[in-house]
Amino acid sequence: MKFVSNSSEKYGPYMALDEDQIKKIFKIAKLKQSDVFYDLGSGNGEIVRQAITLHNVKKAVGIEEDYLRFLGSVIDTTSLMTKKEQSRIEFIREDFEKNNFSEATVVYHGLSETKKTVSMFNTVFEHKRSVRIIVPDIPFVGYRPIKINKTDYNNPFVVMQTPLEEYRVDKNQWIKEVLGKKGTIEDVYRYRSKLLTELDPKDKKSFMTDLKNLVKIRF
Repeated sequence: MKFVSNSSEKYGPYMALDEDQIKKIFKIAKLKQSDVFYDLGSGNGEIVRQAITLHNVKKAVGIEEDYLRFLGSVIDTTSLMTKKEQSRIEFIREDFEKNNFSEATVVYHGLSETKKTVSMFNTVFEHKRSVRIIVPDIPFVGYRPIKINKTDYNNPFVVMQTPLEEYRVDKNQWIKEVLGKKGTIEDVYRYRSKLLTELDPKDKKSFMTDLKNLVKIRF
């Protein structure tokens, strides 16, 4: 197992997924043994460990900027995983926007989408098709997902796929993808706000601000 530490300053809100949610993101992405899985903002590393334990992936990597979360992932992994399992796990302490994760075939991006997110993925996977990008709640603004777990709209996960440009859609198409029916952008805001009810009010406000700014930019 490899640990790489780089300095950092800003961190996103901590949002740990429970076991059922982790199984759900693996299922919707059709994770398989040949995959190289990356968790961008990996917290204590649980999703990375489960990718090995549940699906025996070729390699699982977590990138985490916060020192304490990174350290927790190191401690938990060395105590919970066998040496053989650890040999296919890597944790990197770094801002994932500065990391080249182009070897990934499946990525989990659990943080709020910003205006840099799509351009980051387009750059990293410029020459790589069919990389599955799992995101919570809603598709990237203005882009069509390849799959949404439509059976659970109260706890959704979405799969995007590269090249993202091929999945660009107009405003009404995107709203329908988010809601599963026709609606307005205000309906999308209410839906997203409801999904974020468990977040700290400050983090929730930040997520909603990011969303509204992206809607203005892309539509």
